[in-house]
Amino acid sequence: MPKFAATPDGSINLMDKDSILAAMGLSPKKTNRKVLELAHLARAKWIRVAKTSLHTSLREYQNAIQVVQRGQDGSASVDLVGGFPHRIEWGGSAYDMRKYAFNLRGGKGTIKDGPNGRYRVIPFRVSFGGSGMSIPLAGAAYAKKFDAEFAERQRREAFRILKRLENPKKGGRVSVQALGEDGRMKTVVKGASIPHSGGVLLRPHHKSDLFAGIQHFKTAGSKDNQFKMFRTISEGVGAGKSWMYPETKGRKLLDQVQEYIADIAKDFLGDLMES
Repeated sequence: MPKFAATPDGSINLMDKDSILAAMGLSPKKTNRKVLELAHLARAKWIRVAKTSLHTSLREYQNAIQVVQRGQDGSASVDLVGGFPHRIEWGGSAYDMRKYAFNLRGGKGTIKDGPNGRYRVIPFRVSFGGSGMSIPLAGAAYAKKFDAEFAERQRREAFRILKRLENPKKGGRVSVQALGEDGRMKTVVKGASIPHSGGVLLRPHHKSDLFAGIQHFKTAGSKDNQFKMFRTISEGVGAGKSWMYPETKGRKLLDQVQEYIADIAKDFLGDLMES
C-alpha cells in the first residue's frame, strides 16, 4: 500500500511505489504520473488548509511550501523550508527574538552600533478593516488584553489619522517600496507616518503608543498594499523580557493533508487498476 508520511523536515513522501509495482505489476509510467498528480493535489490542499488556519503567519508559511519535486525513481515530494514555518508546523520552545533578529539576513533593517550595543529597526505588519488579515491589535500574546470592539475602534482612529496625513492635496504621500538590484525590497519614497499621539500604551513604561510610526506602503508595479509599524530592537535593552517569543504548539497542518491524500489515494489506485 502507499506510504503517506509527514516528516519533521516538512516533506511528504507520497508513495512507496516499488512495493506497489511488485505486488500489482502496474506500469511504472502510469504509476509515476499518478504519483506526480497526487503530489500536486497534496500541495494545493496544504495551501488551502494554511489559508483557513493561519492569519499573521500565513504569508511566510505559504511561501515556504515549495513546488513539487520529482525524484529520479519516480517519487514526488513537497517541502516546507525555513525555521519559522517549521516552528508553526511542529512547534518549538520559547526563545529570545533578538537573537533571531540579529542573525536575520535580508531586508529587515540594517544592524547599527549604538550606546546600548547593536540595534536594528524591525518592521511589523498591521491590519486595518477590509485588509483580509485578522492581525490582533497588539500581537497574539496580548489578544485578551483588548476586546474586539475596543481594538476595532482604535484601528479606525489610526486609519483616519494616517489617511489624513497621506492626503496629497495637503502635501502628504504614501510610502513606496520597490525591488532593488540585490533582490531586496527597498523604500524608494518615504511617505507619512502616524506620530506618537498619546494613545494606548501596551505597557506603562513604553514610550510609543500602539500605532505610533505606522506607514502605508505600496509596491511599485503592483497593487500590493501593506501597513507597517517600526520598532527598535537592541542587544542591551529588554534582555529576557521584552522580546521573548513564547513556547509554540505546532499547528500540525500536515495531519489534515495526510488524511486527505490517504482518502483520495484509494480512487487513484482504482484508476490505475482499471487503466
